[in-house]
Amino acid sequence: MVNRLDAQEKILLAAGIVALPAYLLFFSSGNFNYLIGVNQLLKGQSLYGPEFVGSANPFGAKIYVYLPVFAIANAVPLAPVYFILKVLVGTPNPTVGGVQNTVFIAAGLATTGFWAYLSLLAIPYSAKYLFDNASIRRIATLILISFPLLWVQTIASGTNSLVALLAMAGLISVRQHRFRLAGLFVGLSTFKFNGLPFALVLFLYVLYAYEIKYAFSVAIGGIASQIPNIVYFLVFPDDLYMIIRRRGALSAHAHEIGGIFLSPVKATGVQSLYIDIVFPVLIGLCVIIGVFVAVRSDAGLPAGLAVGFLSTSYFVPGEHRILPFLLLLLVLAVPVIKLRVIKALVVSVFVAASYYRFVTIASDSFILGLTSEHIEYIGISDISNVLFFILQLTALLSFFVVVYYIERSDWAWTEPGQTSPLNSGRSNAVESENPAR
Repeated sequence: MVNRLDAQEKILLAAGIVALPAYLLFFSSGNFNYLIGVNQLLKGQSLYGPEFVGSANPFGAKIYVYLPVFAIANAVPLAPVYFILKVLVGTPNPTVGGVQNTVFIAAGLATTGFWAYLSLLAIPYSAKYLFDNASIRRIATLILISFPLLWVQTIASGTNSLVALLAMAGLISVRQHRFRLAGLFVGLSTFKFNGLPFALVLFLYVLYAYEIKYAFSVAIGGIASQIPNIVYFLVFPDDLYMIIRRRGALSAHAHEIGGIFLSPVKATGVQSLYIDIVFPVLIGLCVIIGVFVAVRSDAGLPAGLAVGFLSTSYFVPGEHRILPFLLLLLVLAVPVIKLRVIKALVVSVFVAASYYRFVTIASDSFILGLTSEHIEYIGISDISNVLFFILQLTALLSFFVVVYYIERSDWAWTEPGQTSPLNSGRSNAVESENPAR
């Protein structure tokens, strides 16, 4: 007998069907950059070497900007298409015309865009494993699946939702005491450099809250996640030196200092000091505070991960990508959503995110045919910056309020075998669980 779908699965099935056109019919500069990386990899060349300008790329010259593991994950399913086209028609090159290139680009867009589509559905589905209460799970699913920025990520084939999904998968794995798997997931989240705090906070949390052997299991999973990168850098060692030299700042948006906290840095002209000294210190500080929050707060590990991620979302000297922080905030808000103040905060985050993205999309000359002169004249870019400032401030204040009300409520983040999230010492709870490490 076939099991009937529960309410959560029906919601996600409907969302998956609705999102298919957004996944298959839209592509962005991100899609093309991922595909450039895949093409370079399949040719046996460096991911980070040339910059491409071609008629097939309406977004201008860009290069692949993530760790190799993401390109490898896209190259594996595309390899058969690439080599079949190479034998039958000619070597595909996504920067020029030709039948083989059109087919390869179509297959590539479907492949590279899949990760955002997967994240759109898997992040709300994770509520099934994050919460024990069925009512809370349904509420969490509805809130997460309706969050507008997740849908924008699907349309734009963005990778920030994938970073968030991998962090949540690590969170769930810790709940299930599957520590090697937890290390694997948060290790993979570092394919985009802003995922690094997730790995550090989770490892240090397990090291403190459990026994050293379980932290060792997390480390094993993390090392396993880096094997594709290690193999690549053994073949192309100069690329590793280049990434270290540039401290991971490969994007065209690197060192675009601004946002809620960093505007004064830009105004006072101390960017170099901030990038070289202050920012690395802030990463370490946010990670340490995040571990403390994870161990001592009723909000637990989700809040700790969010605090750690502040370093590479709010304080990063580059373009601010706060979606993973927003999703962790929404997860934390669900258990206390019955409170009016929390409902108001969640609505505020939704509204701020929606307005910001609407203006950002409106300023996209590819969609509206606006020139840069038009955008500057009507001030859309300035409005977008103000709305993003409002979104950042709303989310940050909401996070502190949510954690405050969790501390005052009867709810607390616990893991199986724990009676309290307040770990005054190393927990032996996992011993009775016979965890799958």
